[in-house]
Amino acid sequence: MTLYMITQLSEHALISGLSWLAIGIVYLVWLTRGFRRPTPEMSFTQEQAVIVAAEQSSEAAK
Repeated sequence: MTLYMITQLSEHALISGLSWLAIGIVYLVWLTRGFRRPTPEMSFTQEQAVIVAAEQSSEAAK
């Protein structure tokens, strides 16, 4: 299913998506100094997740 959907994208969408992917990979290589450092990790506590969700819902209500 996913492969079918990817093949139906326009050329502009494919180029944009692959460019974005390449930028992300280059940034990760730079951030980890060529994968010699550990990759960064994200962690949220339950309290932080509630705060972020509340902020997003209040922004959406505006």
